[in-house]
Amino acid sequence: VFLHPVSDSVAPNYSKTIKTPMDFSTIHSRLRSLSYDGVENLRQHVNLVWRNALDYNPPENLVARLAVRLQQLAIGLFHRLEKRLLKVDRDQEWKKGEEK
Repeated sequence: VFLHPVSDSVAPNYSKTIKTPMDFSTIHSRLRSLSYDGVENLRQHVNLVWRNALDYNPPENLVARLAVRLQQLAIGLFHRLEKRLLKVDRDQEWKKGEEK
């Protein structure tokens, strides 16, 4: 559902309703090309996928409900990612201190 860009043929007037579209194939492409300068930029794009789904679809729609659930999962994943990155950063600082 969120993998590819949404077209107006699949979702009528999507391009009129959603001014900044985002999908996971675009996010994947940006990840592969190292276009994100940090976790926050990645998080913003992932959250934009959910925001667009909720802005376009009524709350009772399956896509909107799926977006809410996946958003909840993404929050947990980003939290775990940030904890790991902090640990890596601390480990690197510790190793630098050991080398001196």
